[in-house]
Amino acid sequence: MSTEIKMTSVRQQKELTRESITELESQIPKLKLLNDMTMDKPRGYTIEKKQIEAITGIDPEHDDKDWKKIVSLWKRAILWIRGIDVAYSHKISGYKFLSVDQHLTVEMDKRMASAEKKLRKEAHKLLLIRDDDLNDHQRQLRLHLANQANDSAGKINSQRSMVLTWKKRPETLPRIS
Repeated sequence: MSTEIKMTSVRQQKELTRESITELESQIPKLKLLNDMTMDKPRGYTIEKKQIEAITGIDPEHDDKDWKKIVSLWKRAILWIRGIDVAYSHKISGYKFLSVDQHLTVEMDKRMASAEKKLRKEAHKLLLIRDDDLNDHQRQLRLHLANQANDSAGKINSQRSMVLTWKKRPETLPRIS
């Protein structure tokens, strides 16, 4: 039995507050159960999908849409209220509350690499459009957008390289005064 969960109020808000989470929990009791069980857990805490399934009663195999919505709201609540990022771990088939170091280095690097890859892929797709299908204006626009995507990917790559330098040699971090 699938329950339809509406995320309209969440999508309109940029940040979650305790009040908005309480409002969501009143609309979605399964989210409240999950938050109550995990909100006070420390960094490094792990919770398997089976445990979440037992807490919420949602089967990820059959209620994929509801599962994704509940887990997405739960992860956002933990991030906004506790400041802890939650990431899926294939090793444990569950979710892990990231340590500060993991959040700053490993996960951030993965996300930046993913963004860079997406930008390069989009630039390549743009360049694969046949010239015969485009008028002059569209050709110029295609070239501009492809260059812009490649430039953005290059900037992300440069930033990732700088972070690697900072991790190896902390004395190279810029001074803030």
